[in-house]
Amino acid sequence: VFPLQLLGFEVDPINSVQFSNHTGYAGGFRGEVLQGAQLTALVDGLHSNGLLEGYACVLTGYIGSASFLHAVLDVLRRLRAASPEVAYFCDPV
Repeated sequence: VFPLQLLGFEVDPINSVQFSNHTGYAGGFRGEVLQGAQLTALVDGLHSNGLLEGYACVLTGYIGSASFLHAVLDVLRRLRAASPEVAYFCDPV
């Protein structure tokens, strides 16, 4: 998020996971994976306040659940309904 902000982009981050540490540590990790219904609820809140217009792009990274991935596709459809030029970028982590 911070590098994009330094470049002048306005960023609305939504974490797809909240982990204590990288999942590769031998001692394991703790945390939560955001599900699709939770992403949809967040976007519904933006919509209720008229905040879904004006987005230029969506960037995703790690997606920890299939339901979240399906919700990302729904979000893209909703954003593109308001602004067809919305671009999608995936950072394959």
